[in-house]
Parts: sequence; C-alpha cells; structure tokens
Amino acid sequence: MGNHIFLCHGKVMLGSNAPSLFFTNGLLLIGLSIYYGYVLPKLGQLAALQQQHEDGRHDVVGSLSSFNTTNYTTSTTNLEDLILDWFLFDQPTTVTWLYWISGILTVFTFCTLLNTALLDLGILPPLSSLKLPAPPLSSLGGPAGHRYCSTCNIFRPPRSKHCNFCNCCVSKFDHHCAWTGNCIGASNHRVCFCFLLSITLLLILVTAVSVCLLWSLLSLLGYHAAIITVAQTTNNCVRGIYQKSSAMNPNNFGCWHNWCHSFWCKRNPGQSIAQRFFPSYSSL
Repeated sequence: MGNHIFLCHGKVMLGSNAPSLFFTNGLLLIGLSIYYGYVLPKLGQLAALQQQHEDGRHDVVGSLSSFNTTNYTTSTTNLEDLILDWFLFDQPTTVTWLYWISGILTVFTFCTLLNTALLDLGILPPLSSLKLPAPPLSSLGGPAGHRYCSTCNIFRPPRSKHCNFCNCCVSKFDHHCAWTGNCIGASNHRVCFCFLLSITLLLILVTAVSVCLLWSLLSLLGYHAAIITVAQTTNNCVRGIYQKSSAMNPNNFGCWHNWCHSFWCKRNPGQSIAQRFFPSYSSL
C-alpha cells in the first residue's frame, strides 16, 4: 500500500520515512538517559546534602553556644542560611515526585509517538481497475468538493490529499510529519496532538529541573570563588571564625594574591604521597 514499510508479517505498518521514526526515538532516548542518569540523581544528591545540613545545623549552633557569644552564634547561623540557600528543593520527597511525574510523561510520550507512527492514518484505498470510477453524487471540484486522483484512481473526499511521500491518498490530510515518518490524517491526528502535548510538558519539566541544577552549580561555583577571594574555607565560614571584628584573617593578603596562592603556588614539588607519609619509601 503506497510506499509504506510493513513489519511482523503485515501487522505493523511504518511510514515511507521509517528511519525518521528511529531517529526520533534515538534522540528521545539519549536526552532522557542523560536526564534520568545524571540530572535527577545529582538533584537527589543535592536534596540529601541539604537534609544533612538541616539535621546538623542544630548540633553546630549548640556546640558554639558554650562560648556565650551571641553575635558569634548569630553570624554563624546567618552564614549557614546563606550556604543552604544554594539548594532549591526543601525535601528529598520533591525529587521522588519528579521521578514519578517524569516517568509518567515519558511513558505517555513514547506511547503516543508509537501510536501516531503505527496506527492507520486514514488511508483511502486505491482502485486497481483501469476504468474511471463513478463520480460521487455530491459536487465535484473546489475546496469543498471531491477531486479525482489519477494515481489512486479514486474521487477523494474534501480535505483529503494525495501524499507524494507515502504515495497514497489520506483522509483529512494534515501534513507529512518528518519526525514520525508518516502522514497525519483523520485517524491519528488526535494522537499526534496528545504526543505534542506530552512531549511539551516533558520538555518543560526537564528544562526546569536542568535550570535548577545549573543554578545550584553556579551558586556553588560563585560561593567558592568568594571564599577564595577572602582566603577562607567552607569550614571557616560555617564556624564563623573570622566574622568577629576582633578576629583578623592572617591568610588574607588581598584578592589577587589569594587567587595566585590558590592556583599557582607549588604543592610539595617532587614528592609523591607515599614519600610524604613514608620517608623511607624511596629507599625500599
């Protein structure tokens, strides 16, 4: 029938551009593999790490309260709040819901894609007879009338068209889809709309989650750039060692010197880890 490709002894019919369907499925699988294999697990790690910070916050503040320095404890708590603001998801259950919603949209997307590509698209069967078929009783010609198709030897109804790619007439022809490899017609138009809806929602969700992860990573990058600038560590900031006015950071020699010291100073040149911990290693 036309230029279609049949599989499984005629039980499965693919469009004339069947490789396009495999290409579309490949793109979806590659993108979703990155999403499920890296983006969502990384987001789960960030949520779990935030939960650990929330659980340990009271322990840190309680251990510092023994110094009886109200300003010191207050500044430490504020610094912890700034650090915990990196993570955009308050509970790990949010990531679990993201897995469920993403999974449902993924299944729905593939189901509608395969239904769009494999279902009957509304093909009008041609006539193999050499005789001209009898014209319909309704009007002929014009945008709302029947038209004769010399290739299929039929009078096709209104809103139908002969597709040159599939080499057949399609009822209520909409367009020939390059992503599914077949035509969109009367029988699969609604399924195609559901496919577009599901993949749009899935793309919005994946983009939003990726932006959240990117924002968290950019915030983490900016934070470490800030503590390098002032010659501190995350441990110093959380404990608030140099937050009091009387406490000066002896390692802070200015922005340029701090960056040069962090990236260009030599770290035990010519000495391996084994030689540093075991001086007699080289003589063995």
